[in-house]
Amino acid sequence: MQTRIYLVTHSDGCWLKAEYTVDHAVATRLARADYGDDVTVQPVPDTDAAAIKLARTKTAMGLGPWEACGNLIRTKREADGSGGFLIAEVPVNTGETSVKATAMAAAPEMYAALFAIVWELTEVPSSRDSYLPPPLVEKAEAAMAKAMGEQS
Repeated sequence: MQTRIYLVTHSDGCWLKAEYTVDHAVATRLARADYGDDVTVQPVPDTDAAAIKLARTKTAMGLGPWEACGNLIRTKREADGSGGFLIAEVPVNTGETSVKATAMAAAPEMYAALFAIVWELTEVPSSRDSYLPPPLVEKAEAAMAKAMGEQS
């Protein structure tokens, strides 16, 4: 199911952001079931921080899970026999191929974890008192941008 972020506003002006289906009518019905009939439901712009987080999280989640098998990185095999599709291969003449493949296979989970940490520190008001030196946050943001092809 495709989803997007909506601004759900109560009649008293209090609001929250929630993820619902892209179908606005269905999203409104679901939000009213969750929060009462006095709410209005409007999609947030794609430039909204919550929409950006949702898009990046979906991208990161869509990358994995992967696993290493020798010098190969493949989609994780499931109990029903599905999965196991080749993602990448570390050339055997590069040395330490299994170690490199294992590190590459962990990339989607590492990206998702790094994204969650940076998001929590920079976007969640209750976390603003947490501390991570700004240069580390900048390095993390640059690494995430590079992983998504947003910079070289």
